[in-house]
Amino acid sequence: MRRPVHLEPILRRLPPDRVPPALLRLAEVAAAARAERPLPFQVGWSNPANLLRLRGGPLRELVPFLRLGDGGVVAMWLAEAEPAVVLLGIDGECRVIAVNIEAFLQRLAAGTTGVPSCTEPLPELGAAAVEDGTVPEALVAAFREWLAAGSALRAPTDLKRAEAARKALYRGARALVRDGLQRPHTLTGGWWSVSLSFRRSDAGWSVERLVRGKWLAVPAEYPLAEQGPELRAVYGHPRKTRFAVQVIDSGLVTLERDMELEPPPATSPA
Repeated sequence: MRRPVHLEPILRRLPPDRVPPALLRLAEVAAAARAERPLPFQVGWSNPANLLRLRGGPLRELVPFLRLGDGGVVAMWLAEAEPAVVLLGIDGECRVIAVNIEAFLQRLAAGTTGVPSCTEPLPELGAAAVEDGTVPEALVAAFREWLAAGSALRAPTDLKRAEAARKALYRGARALVRDGLQRPHTLTGGWWSVSLSFRRSDAGWSVERLVRGKWLAVPAEYPLAEQGPELRAVYGHPRKTRFAVQVIDSGLVTLERDMELEPPPATSPA
């Protein structure tokens, strides 16, 4: 099936003098793609607020232009004089992948963008990249600083306690996947995530897991419920009786969509 091209919502969010010619070329190639050889993405805008917790001002400096099959997007970052290209992954990954759209298209043609769903060469995009695709460290650092300055996330009240809770939640969620309780997710099937719902009642804390659109109780042999008091402490809300939690295979744990517990750099998720 040929995927439609939705260029107009992208152009509405770009100043007229900052529309890269490479973007228009990409849209033309996508529109001409054959049904028997569909591209691994769709040209179109997607709300970056679905993937990032940023204040309104910084959000306007991100203009997604590619929707990926796994739910992530590729976006232009307008904070630089020449818009850089960044990946906003469904698992919380957020990084610069090219200095501009022209460089991104060259690497897309070669299948060397570093985007997992775009590894096949696409010669219809034109000349492939000849350089190694390294992004300048100064640009990487500038993007990290911009993300930190614009973040709308809450900070954990106790970092050591937060890391202990993150590890316990990750181990419990991974065990659910390992034991086949989170189908279709498996440990060997690539990316996985587990959505959990914590609730406090007179009987204590209970936890449910989302499986194929249904909430099911977490069996007692998986000691996740004991993390309820820890979530209260880490979130800084001692009377809160419900928590929505998402655990991702990378080790990232999200609380209430406005707090992220990340594994320390260069460590295993657990």
